[in-house]
Amino acid sequence: SRVAHSIIVSEGDVSTANCNPAGDLVAEGQLDLPAHVGTLSATVKGSIEWVGRESIRPGDVILMNDPYVGGSHCQDMRTIKPVFWNGELVAFVLNSAHWSDAGGPVPGSFHTTAADAYGEALYVTPVRLVREGELDEDVMRLVLRNVRVPELTQGDIVGQLAALEIGEGRLHGLLEKYGRGVIVQQMDDLISYSERLLRTEFAQLVDGTYEFEDFVDFDPLGDRHTPIRVHVGLTIEGDRATFDFSGCDPQARAAINSPRSMTRSACMISLRNVFPHVPQNEGIIRSIELVLPEGLVV
Repeated sequence: SRVAHSIIVSEGDVSTANCNPAGDLVAEGQLDLPAHVGTLSATVKGSIEWVGRESIRPGDVILMNDPYVGGSHCQDMRTIKPVFWNGELVAFVLNSAHWSDAGGPVPGSFHTTAADAYGEALYVTPVRLVREGELDEDVMRLVLRNVRVPELTQGDIVGQLAALEIGEGRLHGLLEKYGRGVIVQQMDDLISYSERLLRTEFAQLVDGTYEFEDFVDFDPLGDRHTPIRVHVGLTIEGDRATFDFSGCDPQARAAINSPRSMTRSACMISLRNVFPHVPQNEGIIRSIELVLPEGLVV
């Protein structure tokens, strides 16, 4: 964020993380935005599926912001870089930065009355911005042509790419110092540690189902007098917890729906607030189950 050109990024609407080769979240920054955290592993997994694992090369950087491929909202642009060691993919480093504008008909791209994603912003499915260390100028020009503040945005992109270089370099330093076996094992152990900690906490709670609901004011393209219900049932059973969102209202016509990755992120953050001693990584997701039927506001 120190080298970002836009104020929204330089003031902190940015997050960083690293994931294992499967895309599981290993660790994230201490000052990261809560809404980003639970989506970052979904970003990596969605990008791997989109571009194909076999095609990923050293020096590649993938750019994406698609909420339905594992992002958050269209302004949160993600860059993902694979980290190789002696020819082996050992990790991914990535970041998310909220761009000042992501295209579409409304400056800032917060278009609450958009009837679909096509009327909201430029959606970037996972695409290589950098190919084996070489910036793809065609992709860069395509993106910058579709945003209102290309100079600021280009500066933010350069900052995101620089952050990936730092992340990769620091990980290489650890691999050089401790060896591939130790680092890879530690990443897996940290995830398992979080899962054990959280399951231990669940086991101390009283079994049962606990319910809560709240409301979004209204659907901007629907009945403005009818609130949109968001309901969750949290079931504790032994050392497992299930978040059931099947009681939520159907998806809205306008842009107030949550993609699956954001709903998952909300669950992770709620647990982080209750159990702050549990490291935030994929171990939390492994400890819970989500009931998220298709077609709902979440």
